[in-house]
Amino acid sequence: FEAHAGYSWYSPRGGGWGMITDRRVFLTALRREWIINDGRRVAWSYVGEWTPIAVVQRMRPGETYTCHDGPTGRWCERDRSVQMAIGTGMSPFGLKMYLNPLGKTRPFAHAAAGGILFSSPVPVQNSTRLNFTVEYGGGLEFVRANGHAAIVGFRFHHISNGSFGNVNPGLDANIIFVGFKKRR
Repeated sequence: FEAHAGYSWYSPRGGGWGMITDRRVFLTALRREWIINDGRRVAWSYVGEWTPIAVVQRMRPGETYTCHDGPTGRWCERDRSVQMAIGTGMSPFGLKMYLNPLGKTRPFAHAAAGGILFSSPVPVQNSTRLNFTVEYGGGLEFVRANGHAAIVGFRFHHISNGSFGNVNPGLDANIIFVGFKKRR
């Protein structure tokens, strides 16, 4: 079992993925891992994740303009989205790869996909409350003698409604996270 919390103070504008900037993202996560292959040099595990609390905060107070790139060109509108949206969700499709799985310091890489339901439309007012998520990243686990571990890592996290809303600008976040892991 793993628990961690992460924060992104920066939302980059991507080339076709996340078009919305000026947002902060805070995520908590509870993960459960099932080992698929436990080799000496590389190990793989399936990961299911529950996000009990996800927060997206608009950094600029008051109304701002949000611009979208569409098939007919670029258009802008007043962004009257809420200052803070809170949500919860799941990422049932996850995979984690460990390098040096038997060592005291274990580098890892991971990827996952799922969804989050927010209290209001995210990332702008004409989006949807339900959004899909895709993430990838990596980090280090520092294993203690009892098998428990402290974790530090980075994950690129993308939020999008998959074009089910009136607009689908997407939101990207570079999240730094810390946590702990308890082995059974």
